[in-house]
Amino acid sequence: QNLMQLIGPGLGGALVAFTGATVTFWVMAGLYAGAVMFTLRLPKVPVDGPVEVSGPARAGGFGDLVDGLKYVAHDPTIRTHILVNFGIVLLATPYSSMLPGFVKEVLGKGAAEQGVLVGFSGAGALIGSLVVASYPPRHRGRLLLAISTMLALGLIAFSFSTSYYVTMPIMMFIGAGISLRMSVGQVILQTYSAEAFRGRTVAVWMTQYSIVSFGTFAVGVLAEHAGPQVAIGGMAVVLLAFVAAVALFVPRYRNLQ
Repeated sequence: QNLMQLIGPGLGGALVAFTGATVTFWVMAGLYAGAVMFTLRLPKVPVDGPVEVSGPARAGGFGDLVDGLKYVAHDPTIRTHILVNFGIVLLATPYSSMLPGFVKEVLGKGAAEQGVLVGFSGAGALIGSLVVASYPPRHRGRLLLAISTMLALGLIAFSFSTSYYVTMPIMMFIGAGISLRMSVGQVILQTYSAEAFRGRTVAVWMTQYSIVSFGTFAVGVLAEHAGPQVAIGGMAVVLLAFVAAVALFVPRYRNLQ
């Protein structure tokens, strides 16, 4: 995934620049259709039966999600972990929606250059994934807070940058921060979840991307009145304050192993 984030945006940006958005979307649709066809051809492999769990069982994805929500609500460690990461995603991720306008209005560049910037973000994400794979299994709560701090500082630096070439390495830090946050967060989730509920807690965890639209709406309104730099920088400052508050006032989280 990180490798595709490294290669894909540059190719997509170049395609938009040379052929236009319409052709680019047709190419994307064709690639998606090809991926679906290859997926349908995968052989069916039998799996072991489900693990027995206490309480009434529910069939189907929605029932699993409900069971996961109940488990998360009654487990303070998992609940705290998911809520903290929801806050981080809500404040950090919307910058990507502002990227086209930022590249055009602040950096004075176009689609091809935006693709290159996203490629730098992918390079940072790939490097971050390699780094986290070698990290020892301890102090993961503090590590995630440190990563989130790095991400917030990277977004603040991004909001101040008016140079395309200065923005390139900044995008690497942002990409690394997003990738590391996701990787370490998932490791913590799997470590502290009961075995029978790991799939359900992952389902709850993945709903974090459904709330990104709320952050995007907020940053869009702010950008309309104050500009993209103030909008992205403002959200990053709030993110920094949020992470600091968690580090200071939520010892359960910073002590996660």
